[in-house]
Amino acid sequence: MDGVPFTVIGVAAESFAGTYENRTDVWVPFASWPLVQANDPSAPGLLTDPNRCCVGVAARLRRGVSREQAQAELTVLARQYWIEQKRDPVEIVLTGTAMLDHPERRRRIAPVLAILLTAFGSILLLACANVSNLLLARAAARQREIAVRVAIGAGRWRVIRQLFTESLLLAGIASTVGLLLAYVLPTLALRFMGQNPPTNIRLTPDANVLVYSIGIAVASALAFGLAPAWRGTRISVSDAMKRQSAHASPRIPLRGALLAVQVAISVALLMAAGLLVRGLDRARSLDPGFRTEGVTAVQITLPPNAYDLAREAAFYDDLVSRLDASGHGVAVSMLVPLADRHEFTDFNAKCANRVPVQTQRVSQAYFDVLRIPVVAGRNFLPEDRGRGSILVNETLARLCWDGRNPVGESVTIGRRQREVVGVVRDAQVSGIGQAQPIYFAPFVPDGNLVRGPAALLLPSPMAASAISLLRDMDSRIATEAIPLTEQMNRSLGDTAGVARMAGALGLLALMLATVGVYGVISYSVEQRRREIGVRMALGARPGQVVGLVLRRNARAVAIGLAVGLAIAAGLTVVLKSELYGLSPVDPLAYAGVLTLLLCAGLAASVIPARRAARTDALLALHHE
Repeated sequence: MDGVPFTVIGVAAESFAGTYENRTDVWVPFASWPLVQANDPSAPGLLTDPNRCCVGVAARLRRGVSREQAQAELTVLARQYWIEQKRDPVEIVLTGTAMLDHPERRRRIAPVLAILLTAFGSILLLACANVSNLLLARAAARQREIAVRVAIGAGRWRVIRQLFTESLLLAGIASTVGLLLAYVLPTLALRFMGQNPPTNIRLTPDANVLVYSIGIAVASALAFGLAPAWRGTRISVSDAMKRQSAHASPRIPLRGALLAVQVAISVALLMAAGLLVRGLDRARSLDPGFRTEGVTAVQITLPPNAYDLAREAAFYDDLVSRLDASGHGVAVSMLVPLADRHEFTDFNAKCANRVPVQTQRVSQAYFDVLRIPVVAGRNFLPEDRGRGSILVNETLARLCWDGRNPVGESVTIGRRQREVVGVVRDAQVSGIGQAQPIYFAPFVPDGNLVRGPAALLLPSPMAASAISLLRDMDSRIATEAIPLTEQMNRSLGDTAGVARMAGALGLLALMLATVGVYGVISYSVEQRRREIGVRMALGARPGQVVGLVLRRNARAVAIGLAVGLAIAAGLTVVLKSELYGLSPVDPLAYAGVLTLLLCAGLAASVIPARRAARTDALLALHHE
């Protein structure tokens, strides 16, 4: 492993893949870390240096010991230890090994899961409202049958039970199909969002999911099947036995309320999707504060344990000097700009707000290659490596020096004094969005940070020759060339995935709502066939009939639109971090969504409305 020979002393069960979300295949003792990192002077202190943080430990509770008892004992032991070290106590958190048991994971993942559950719950609500409207129409069409059952002795509750049983059967069939889809949809959804499914988490249904599905099916049947059954049995037997159809109620009927629910949900989901798509488009057009066009990052992974720190520093110095001979600026950094790696450190200064401070180790040419200007003080000099000089960005200067010029100030980082020699303009090198407080230190491999691939930043035309030079210097080196324009798209992967999922859900909601509007208006036309025939016989023009049909449901649609816009306004508070400075009331997003809804509504209304306008008055009256 990493060039160090190990002896296999045991084989774990295939079913055990570790206690993290991604599968673990090999375990080595903590004490072997200095062997694996033989050239890292900080490796031996991993288990003994109280300044090193942090380690997750998995343990099995002794039989009869509760988690609370174990937490209390660990808290006492930890407090004793920190008192001995003359340091402030650090909290120890004891949790289960389930993904959401860990408070940090729960804080990070729970909001995402809550949004997904809300979105999918809204789709379920929309579908149920659609089905409920269909059941209302079916119950109205079966009034004569229901009247016959009541006339021959069936009680109202018996008829309601029959209708509810039919609804429960529909919900049961749908849940069965849903359970079958649940074996494949979660993985497909994650891939659709651009995420890799966790390798150590089951995404297939189990007993809990089965019970949950049964509960959802029963709840859906109760909520959306019982109301149509109750409404459908509120009939007069003598009237229902006649062939005359029921007249529309002057107030908004239950189907109108369900229509309003469908419109509201589709508006809210489409507004969220529209804002996310606009936010993604804005993020792609934002100036990150540094040069991306024409710059490539070449990630360099040195062979493990082949270079000690002195040789590693000499290797990069030699590499940069050879490439600089071409006349183009070349820089080295411990982190690729916009990569999903962050280094945080203990930054002791009199800051107005205590915030995590990120750090980057960069060479002198870093700011020149990326065109990040130094706005105060100076850039690094070769002798700054030994002095402990640092540069800070404008955000960190503002937070810690409250507008004062920090050049010449001393700060404590870890146990070492550092001097601020310059301030650079804010650039979003750690991620698109609001600039984070960050300080830059000279690029010197010293083992104090988490070690990983370094990045060579250079003009894109030089990437191929740089990789060739690296292979000539050491054929064991692994390289990967990443244009910074591509890296910027990679950094927006999560946002793009959320926008894709929101767009898919929004279009699904629009389709369901369109079908719902079509069904309600079609039912309204059939219900009022005799009235329309009378109006046509008395001289009503086709345009007046179309207006009559559309006005019948206009109130429900208007209410749904207003409620949907209100919900969308609330959603923007949750989605604000994904909008990248876009206004939550972005007129382009709202105009686009409202236009789409208008087109869908017209498409769903035109066919039944035109059918009503072509009603033959004589045939309608003769049928009645």
